Amino acid sequence: MNDPYLTNLAEQISRGSHKAFDEVFRQYYGRVSNFIRSLIKSQSVAEDIAQDVFVNLWNSRHALSEVRSLNSYIYTIARNAAIDHMRRIHTYNVPLELSDEPQGELTDEQYFAIEKELMIKMAVENFPERRRQIFSMSRFEGLSNDEIAKRLGISKKTVENHINLATHDLQKIIGAIVLFMLVR
Repeated sequence: MNDPYLTNLAEQISRGSHKAFDEVFRQYYGRVSNFIRSLIKSQSVAEDIAQDVFVNLWNSRHALSEVRSLNSYIYTIARNAAIDHMRRIHTYNVPLELSDEPQGELTDEQYFAIEKELMIKMAVENFPERRRQIFSMSRFEGLSNDEIAKRLGISKKTVENHINLATHDLQKIIGAIVLFMLVR
């Protein structure tokens, strides 16, 4: 789904238009910053990374003439920047790879599903250790709250609280993805 206005802006930026770049920056900076903040939980770091996203966009402006969706392109740069930052500060047990050039053409729904899965993995890996453990036991191992409480020697209410906090965090992240990809 290509927006002719954004396609035109991308083409202008690829030719070095500062005015078009400024327009894209104004339209996207807030969304990019909020999206990154939803993943890494630090406003100041998110703003720094968001600025780097736009520096990267400007530095790679010549490639914009080949971009089919400016929205997806910016989102991919932002996602990669957040992943790179998280890799620098964390050691992950889950793969954080998503090819920028998938085999065959993905539908918007398939792309969204892949992105959502990646963001969920990133968020879960970024949870505090106990919350990650409880959420993984519940959602990935299929254990009941009672079983988790017994295994960990904690109350069922503590298990429920951790799952509720994890679910709330995931809802915010998925909401950020939806807003970023759908709002133009």
